[in-house]
Order: sequence, then structure tokens, then C-alpha cells
Amino acid sequence: MTGIGGDCFALVGKPDGSIMGLNGSGRPAKAATSDLLKQSGLTQIASRSIPAVTVPGAIHACDELMKPHAGMTLGETLAPVIRLAEAGTPVTPRVGYDWAKI
Repeated sequence: MTGIGGDCFALVGKPDGSIMGLNGSGRPAKAATSDLLKQSGLTQIASRSIPAVTVPGAIHACDELMKPHAGMTLGETLAPVIRLAEAGTPVTPRVGYDWAKI
């Protein structure tokens, strides 16, 4: 149940048999330079700390995949999803159960 707030890793098989890999993992905030983190006294980054938070990379990765491999812009790719979000769509009982708890 990952989505636009996450990361994206892809292997794309091309017609010529070659394979392209895409690393769409999140990046740190622009201001979170290694120098700044060192100056703040950090010697390591705890997995549940503010410096461990990244900017999700899934949207940029989808855009990078769609343009050359599907011939679609990000807007074209997301148009059906936007329609479903605006009009509503059925979900599985399990998803409905989980969402009701939020």
C-alpha cells in the first residue's frame, strides 16, 4: 500500500532486450547538507529522526518512466486517477476497514 508519498524503484525491459534501472528513492531536504548535519554534532542518523526523513521520489520517478517509455506526460498518466479521486471509486473490504480506522 505505497503511493505518491513513497519511493519508486523500477527495472524496465526494452524491446532490444536491454534493461534500464531507475532509482526513485527519496532525497534529503535541500538544506540538509552533510556539512550542516556534521556542524550540528551528528555522527549518525537514527532511523526515526528528522534527518532521516526524505522527500518522496515516486512522482518524479513516474514522470521519468512515462515520458520515454509510454509517451505520456505526468498529467496524462494521472488523469484517470484524478477522475477516480474526484468521483469516488469502490475499494476492497480490507482497504475500507483500514481506512475507517484512520
